[in-house]
Amino acid sequence: MKGKSIWTGMIMSVIVASGLVSCADNALLDGDKKAADYSAMQKSTLPTVYIDTENGLAVDSKETSVGASVRIIADGELNPMSSAKIRGRGNSTWRLDKKPYRIEFEKKEYFGGPENAHAKKWVLLANHADKTMLRNNTAFFIADRLGQQFVPCSRFVDLVMNDKYLGTYEISDFLQIKKDRINAGGLGFFVEADGSYLNEKTYFFSEKGIPFTIKDPDGEKMWPQQIQYIKDYIQKFENILFSEDYLDPVSGYRALVDSTSFVTWFLTNEFTANIDSYWSANIYRDETDDRLYFGPVWDFDIAFNNCNRMGDVSEKMMMAAGFGRNLIGIWLKRMWSDPWFRQLAYRTWQQARSNGLVSATVAHIDEMVRYIDSSQQLNYSVWDIGIRNYNEMYLFDNYTDGVNFLKDFIEKRAVFMDNTLALAQTEPDAPVFNSNPFKPQNWYYNFMDEVDQWLVESDGNQVYLARRDQSKSIEECWRIVPNSDNSAFMIVDRQNGLAITDNSDIPGTGIILQKADENNISQWWQILDYYAFWTIRNCRTGFILKHPVPSDEKIVTDTDTPENRSLNNFKWHIMLAEPI
Repeated sequence: MKGKSIWTGMIMSVIVASGLVSCADNALLDGDKKAADYSAMQKSTLPTVYIDTENGLAVDSKETSVGASVRIIADGELNPMSSAKIRGRGNSTWRLDKKPYRIEFEKKEYFGGPENAHAKKWVLLANHADKTMLRNNTAFFIADRLGQQFVPCSRFVDLVMNDKYLGTYEISDFLQIKKDRINAGGLGFFVEADGSYLNEKTYFFSEKGIPFTIKDPDGEKMWPQQIQYIKDYIQKFENILFSEDYLDPVSGYRALVDSTSFVTWFLTNEFTANIDSYWSANIYRDETDDRLYFGPVWDFDIAFNNCNRMGDVSEKMMMAAGFGRNLIGIWLKRMWSDPWFRQLAYRTWQQARSNGLVSATVAHIDEMVRYIDSSQQLNYSVWDIGIRNYNEMYLFDNYTDGVNFLKDFIEKRAVFMDNTLALAQTEPDAPVFNSNPFKPQNWYYNFMDEVDQWLVESDGNQVYLARRDQSKSIEECWRIVPNSDNSAFMIVDRQNGLAITDNSDIPGTGIILQKADENNISQWWQILDYYAFWTIRNCRTGFILKHPVPSDEKIVTDTDTPENRSLNNFKWHIMLAEPI
């Protein structure tokens, strides 16, 4: 069952209130009013969602819900809905200023529109890390064109909470087993290969070390035997996938995977260059057969080259370069070694291309830009479009430039996909599993640790970690100077021209800043790919950069061992900051 309103817009107003709708709007909801009265409550041409929490309580928790009742205004008519509860949602996005939310109604409602699911649970996506606010919507459109069985719906609205306008939001499906969502039947199950498993209460690991969280049925309400059944089923698939006869069409993994959902899920993630593709992967089993289904696709706000932690991924395959390539990416690499799968991916991609996938996607974006135009203008009167909210790759002075970047990326990425999938038919390893050497651009960079996600700063005397601070952008910026063959680099602070130097031969000693000197080998560092992160290794001592404990201490170096490299306090993100 596909979400039906991915690429079309219907003007309606939605008002969500707790108990009673507040202030001036309260009178409009009582008694008979003219359509013009309700239309006047719309903030833009989009639907408008009003949320007034019980006693004005803030929605500041992902665990604790706040009671609410719901009314919808559509085409000048008031349609009361059942009472509801609202709470926060998301992992990284919940930490941003513009928050995403989850709503659960007392009764089933068509909150996403009558053409979509009739359900109690829904989400409001903030899209704060995506300046176009269209990346999720666009990816859903692509997944639908490619043939994913169920694609989440996408309904844009304006959101007002407790009389405060919060911006443009996107109503979408809560992912669950349900006839008009993930139609897996009452005996099916829905899991996520989940790099953020520690945020969940019910999880397990496969023997390859891949963490899975149980999404549906609710893991907290399941019997231990039910959890073990799901765990055993996933392990059975993994065992067959890594068996000697895994290529056999009958006894191998192909008999246990739905090829349509798998290849369309794979192509959606790779075409959009979704670096979270294999960090968070949805998989379910339909009760009617023994196969695993891949999908629904989800979470594309940092896709389409919109994450500076990974650098430019325009010409990189996500199963080789994205986050989670050492998680569910292990499965993908094994499947990619099967000529049958590579041929299936190539044929499916060619068919989609011949059916106008790229031109249709660009036209869809243009349509959505027109549809949300008045809303996005209002959104960016509240939120500054020119600042980095998360880890956006590039910043633009205006909305149009950001949209043009998105469309340009899609057209260029399609050519990369053409060439890569064609080459893979004869050289499966060449386009995918080459090492990913660091190649600096003519930009200043930020260095961010994996433990606290603080930035490396220089005060002219020492190097330390500090919370990101827009007012201290100069102190947080570093120039990466390569040698002639990009095998080593000097890391020079923007403010003073001082280079990070490791002069000590004792592990655990703090690094220092010295005047940049290309003849000083203590100032040269290797930047080595370690799955989704970078290891930073000094060329003289061989020690690697280490996150200090506590975080406000000076940064140190320590011995380079496989165990240390695997620890989070030796993992670093290197992110584009601003052009030089």
